[in-house]
Amino acid sequence: MADKLARDIEDAHKAACDAGEMAYSDPATGYTVFTELQHIKRGFCCGNGCRHCPFLHQNVEDPALRKNGPTKTVLLNDGSDASSSSSSNSGSGGSGSARGGGPLNVLFWSGGKDSFLTLRALQAEQRDDPGAPEVMLITTCDAVSGTVAFQNTNIRDVMDQAKALQVDLLAVPLKGGEASTGAGPYVDAVMAALEPFKQRIRALCFGDLHLVDIRAWREATFTDTYPCRFPLFNTPYAELKARLWAEAERGTISVTVSAVRDDLLEQGPLRIGAQYDAAFVGALPQGVDEMGENGEFHTHVAVAPSAAKAVVKGDGAAR
Repeated sequence: MADKLARDIEDAHKAACDAGEMAYSDPATGYTVFTELQHIKRGFCCGNGCRHCPFLHQNVEDPALRKNGPTKTVLLNDGSDASSSSSSNSGSGGSGSARGGGPLNVLFWSGGKDSFLTLRALQAEQRDDPGAPEVMLITTCDAVSGTVAFQNTNIRDVMDQAKALQVDLLAVPLKGGEASTGAGPYVDAVMAALEPFKQRIRALCFGDLHLVDIRAWREATFTDTYPCRFPLFNTPYAELKARLWAEAERGTISVTVSAVRDDLLEQGPLRIGAQYDAAFVGALPQGVDEMGENGEFHTHVAVAPSAAKAVVKGDGAAR
């Protein structure tokens, strides 16, 4: 019975959307229900847990009630509101947001330490040059589970990071196994998501540290359309770690291990949930990259609300 009702609701909603209608009658109760089109028109999650909210229930306070998964590419705006990328990008956001008209640097965001350090580098550029592009994050995830590939985290975790950092996030669901069926479907999904912002994008930014082959693939894939930047490439590890430790000491972030390669799990400090700090790095088995750059492990950065207000210099010092 429940399955039939769910199908009836989905059919009624699809028919209403196909007809361009803002609401439909619930098959069971007859009550009026807003369609996804109405929510997109409004431009943000109202916080009431609406049935067809396309914004991942971003503003629903109770995590248990955040039931809607990523069904389509959606632009989540810096904690204040949200907007689907399928709607107009000239909405209420000012030039300082992705919905404004200013130039953008798009940062490919995994939620880990390398992404975070890259964001800080771009924010330092903004501090030093008022004319520097605003930063918009982009994250791909599985359309069913919401899992962010490799990181073993969920798009909701990334959404919370973006909200705390007050940075716009473009969430891109990969449907039908696109995340695991090769680069083609992944690239197609990313390029489609970026298309509404094409004229404003100044560069695609990546957190790669030293892997030449990965950098070469990104450049070969994207540079015909967008310039690519690698702000941290070949930065000494000592400098990168110093920046992380400085942030952690200020209490703006906490970095933990979110995934470990199977053959390394439980070797030395390599376990899920381990704190990524100087002690962790010092205890790594021989041959394991200190930053996990070869895929040995991945991290998640928990972000405190104070992180959004911290203005950080290139050397990691606060100003």
